[in-house]
Amino acid sequence: MPLRTLKPFPTTLWRARKQILLYLVFVALSTLLWFLNKLNHEYTIEVARTVLLDNTPFGLRVVDAQDNNVTYRIKGHGYALMSYRGWAYTSPIHINYQDSLRRFSSFHLNGATLSRQDLTNLLSRHLPPDLQLIDVVTDSLNFQFGWQLQKRLPIRVNVSYKLADQCMLVKPIALSEDSVDVIGTEALLETLKSVETVNSDLGVLGASYQTTLPLAIPIGLSVSKNSVNIALTVEQYTEKTLHVPIEIRNRQDSLHLKLIPATVEVVCNVPMSYYDSLTVHTLEFCVEPDTVQQFPRLQVQLVPPPYYIQNLRFHPMYVDYYVSK
Repeated sequence: MPLRTLKPFPTTLWRARKQILLYLVFVALSTLLWFLNKLNHEYTIEVARTVLLDNTPFGLRVVDAQDNNVTYRIKGHGYALMSYRGWAYTSPIHINYQDSLRRFSSFHLNGATLSRQDLTNLLSRHLPPDLQLIDVVTDSLNFQFGWQLQKRLPIRVNVSYKLADQCMLVKPIALSEDSVDVIGTEALLETLKSVETVNSDLGVLGASYQTTLPLAIPIGLSVSKNSVNIALTVEQYTEKTLHVPIEIRNRQDSLHLKLIPATVEVVCNVPMSYYDSLTVHTLEFCVEPDTVQQFPRLQVQLVPPPYYIQNLRFHPMYVDYYVSK
């Protein structure tokens, strides 16, 4: 008996599913028709948009342009309002500086003002014919001008990387250009000491590497180039040991110094391609005699070594000496 009852259940469920799907289709169509009918009605909405001033004279820039917002009310059918305002983003209003000069209420050395009446005239000209401007909520817009200067700033590379085992960076990171021309307001350029590349992670480097990095350009700044080529020279290295003679500097003719010991033992890391060229003549160590003989020992000083040498250690750091006749 229970089996006979359950046997027609799948057929009943299938028929019920078809009815549910048909119901949902009718609901969706009804919703769409209702929505289209609502769009055909007339509405009044409030819109907030950014006003951007284009084509300013060379040397003049609008400061904090994104803060110049105007709020106004418009009336029209739903279709036109939706098309004008957009679903998620309302584009800025661009006005031409040259064409709008006569529309500014006032000019002063560092800016200009658009009154409510000025904004009404501009917005009325800007709106599509199927929309009507009701009123402007914003009382006025104040554009602050900043006079632009040109300056050349160094480029600073902002990268992170790791070197593979037994590898080293042979020389500093090379740039295709070490500086760039920038144009910006005086206040902005005073605080800017360099232009950095966009922070990038180069990963693990086991060989020389080249790439192009975009520049991180601050808002309100124009640059002559938007990117720079960089090159990292990476090689495998090995350890090398040398015994380098110590040079005596500022020696008086009457003094005949003898150093004990007369050489230092040097251990350093050197790229494989430079291994043979690194000799005792490449490195310089020196001491300066103590003319008043206050100290019994002399400190060994290292003259700055070539750029490709790393992790240099030497011994001893002090040497004894005596004066021979």
